Amino acid sequence: MCSPAKPGSTLRGFTLLELLVVISVIALLVSILMPSLKRARIQAQAVVCAANEKNLALALFTYQLENKGYLPGSLWSEWDWGVKKSELWFYKLFPTYVGDPRALICPGDPFGSQFDFESNFPFPHFPKRSNARAPSCGYGMNYVFRHWYEPKSFNVEHYPPTRPANTIMFAEVGPDGQIESAPLGSALFQVGKPWRDGGRIVWDDGVRPWYEGPTWLTGRHGGKINMASLDGAVHRVSTARNLRQGPQYLDSRGQAADCTFCNLETYGAPWGWTGEYHYSFSHADLYWWTGPFPAYAD
Repeated sequence: MCSPAKPGSTLRGFTLLELLVVISVIALLVSILMPSLKRARIQAQAVVCAANEKNLALALFTYQLENKGYLPGSLWSEWDWGVKKSELWFYKLFPTYVGDPRALICPGDPFGSQFDFESNFPFPHFPKRSNARAPSCGYGMNYVFRHWYEPKSFNVEHYPPTRPANTIMFAEVGPDGQIESAPLGSALFQVGKPWRDGGRIVWDDGVRPWYEGPTWLTGRHGGKINMASLDGAVHRVSTARNLRQGPQYLDSRGQAADCTFCNLETYGAPWGWTGEYHYSFSHADLYWWTGPFPAYAD
């Protein structure tokens, strides 16, 4: 039983000032803790993303071993150019080498919930037909492999780089600020821009007369992304400067040290690309290609 109040005593609650002080303290603690919690979440997402890339690299190596050094599939997805999205490299890995399509999406990708892996398989395997505009992979292969390949696909054993540990294999794809479904440049390129389907990462980010779309690059992991090299290692690479500057024009010295192949005009580049403009990741000791050029076959 509750004891009755003693004579002369009064029951007293919190005053308005005391409540305001408590609320202010709680708000201050939350404001202090929230950035830490956000940083912890970003770091956790980066760790999971790196694990995804490790698994993808292992899957690619296994595929190459079982296919005499060839990489899986194509790096195009434009339907008008005769390549179905179901023929892209990451579909070649599923389900034999990668059993869960969720491993193809970075957990920090703000558009990850919009990815539709099944929409890209042709009928009747899935109820939907191939949709070139639906994103289905959050990682892109180095586009160098598109431009130097044999009739089947690029063969790492036939054209090995001199420094696999410093040669980009694939990376996660952005951007994180927008995603569009408008045609890319003209009726010939009937896919959404930017190139968010995960098929490839391009060195020049589409610095071409017919392309004005946003960058594929992101800095979602605290101003960094995960990039895998051809030796299977995963690197946390700063992209803040790249995002500020965009693709840069490098002189002959820079090309020789960083990205020699980027001067596409020296060997007859198609469509008049201005290949001297490109993203440089030399600050992370990673390069689009190392060693002599493979035979140009595009």
